[in-house]
Amino acid sequence: RYLSTGDLLYATNNGHIFLVPFDTDKLEITGTPKVVLSDVQTGIWGGAAYLSVSETGNLVYVPRNERPAMSLVIKSGDVDKIDSQSTFLDSIISKQVGFVWYDLSISPAGSSALITGRNYGTNDIWLVDLRSGSSERLTFALAEDEYPVWSPKGKFLVYATANTGNSRKLYIKEVLGGKDPILLRTWPRHIHFSSWSPDSAYLAAYDFSASSMDVWAISVDGKD
Repeated sequence: RYLSTGDLLYATNNGHIFLVPFDTDKLEITGTPKVVLSDVQTGIWGGAAYLSVSETGNLVYVPRNERPAMSLVIKSGDVDKIDSQSTFLDSIISKQVGFVWYDLSISPAGSSALITGRNYGTNDIWLVDLRSGSSERLTFALAEDEYPVWSPKGKFLVYATANTGNSRKLYIKEVLGGKDPILLRTWPRHIHFSSWSPDSAYLAAYDFSASSMDVWAISVDGKD
């Protein structure tokens, strides 16, 4: 925000609000930024800060809220166990992965799951043990890694990561072992994976833009 005092007001992902002098003739800052407010809610996607400043200098804002935005429920024959296990896993996952996580993909064996964990400024794929709640981060690129899908035998995962503009890079990675992911191909639009065929040959996905959405079957060998 440009203020009538001649200052710029801006936010960072961690909820700090900075003030810095700005010269409108030279279009450049003329001083050192300083923190004037902390614990302001910012958008998980897009970086927006939820605040507004009046002409007199008063500021209103939404306080930071990092309560878990998602709940994980494991159903069993024991109702009491459902509630206690859900609360237990939610607490662990939120502390490790981030308070926003989504796109749960359960392994073929049923003992673990892949999720997309979103925190301020990061978006990564995580492996979660559904028995203990322990988790392991699988992707580390400074990009939007999302929508993981298990291979039929549970040894590999496939996911999409942000590239230049709206395009995406499609990667295959071993779930365990720490090896670098293998680039399957580059895709021209924003794409999400949804499933892997039982014969391991094809990946089902849908891509989209502002004008259309399409469904695709993509070969794992990257040829078609």
